[in-house]
Amino acid sequence: GSGTEPGGAQEEKESSMSQEEEEEEERGGDGAAFLTSPPAGFARAVQALDMIPPADLEELASQVCKHILNQRGAIFSEADLASRMAPTLDARESASTSPPALLQARQAINAATHMFREAARRRASPQEFAEGVTTSGLSQGSCAVLARVFRQRAPALAAAENVKASLSIGTLDSFDWRLAVGTQSSETEVLNAPHVTLRFRVADPSAKVASHSVEMTIQEFEAFAAQVAEMSAVLETL
Repeated sequence: GSGTEPGGAQEEKESSMSQEEEEEEERGGDGAAFLTSPPAGFARAVQALDMIPPADLEELASQVCKHILNQRGAIFSEADLASRMAPTLDARESASTSPPALLQARQAINAATHMFREAARRRASPQEFAEGVTTSGLSQGSCAVLARVFRQRAPALAAAENVKASLSIGTLDSFDWRLAVGTQSSETEVLNAPHVTLRFRVADPSAKVASHSVEMTIQEFEAFAAQVAEMSAVLETL
């Protein structure tokens, strides 16, 4: 009868909401929440970011997006950015090469990088990004600049995240190493011989972190270190 219709409609609505939530989960979560768990020192870094003149802030944001997309181009050096921030620094910190100015420039770069990287990882829409940065403590003018850059770069950032997800490409979260003398090992033929253990923490596209360990003999580690040094030399030529 008619008394059961409201309940049926309610059940249909709940089912629809559940499906939307599942789709949101597949897209990577709540895009507007990309600043809900900022790293330590983020509030102070945001204050430094707010010291950058609008034109330079827009250029920095564009550079950060290119960096995230692995496109060519360098981010401002700390000294260069500090000199651009100097007019807004306190008189006692106005010298562009003083440690406080360089520190604030580094903090500003880190804050911008965190904002855009997290927004891209969570697949935030331009509107969600604009809403998110307003909760960061930035001035209205700085929020508008960052939101404008994100709106321009959002399609490319989303496409890059989709490629990562489809290929299951992880990102290096951190790593550590230790030197030990093995008494039992499947990799070291001679017991009581020194070996190096590397432990890599890798985040998958959903941000889940897993640890992977690699054990090497001293000779294997030396060969590995030589390859890393070779890669570093090539990167310096770019």
